[in-house]
Amino acid sequence: MVSPRPPQVGLLAGGARAARREEADAGSLEQTTRGLLRGFGLKMGETTRGRFEQRVLDLVAGHDMLGRVTRPMLRAREALRRELADLHKQTLAIAREDQCVIA
Repeated sequence: MVSPRPPQVGLLAGGARAARREEADAGSLEQTTRGLLRGFGLKMGETTRGRFEQRVLDLVAGHDMLGRVTRPMLRAREALRRELADLHKQTLAIAREDQCVIA
């Protein structure tokens, strides 16, 4: 028999849905960064998520003002990615522990 769904599980599921929406915002930060660079004639080209930050830092080297604008954006992007990964791990752990969780 499956136990009734506790409110905490619903709360976590809602948080996971919100996290997926926030993940799109991380992509938005990347697009904004690309746009800022493009305004200076700098093009990112194709890059992976893992190499995105280093590519930006390479491009803004020697552009003091551009670096001062993009570095906080990169920190925000990384913090968002880290927190989303943590929330995802918590969601998976609860799903493994509780048989009543079926997404």
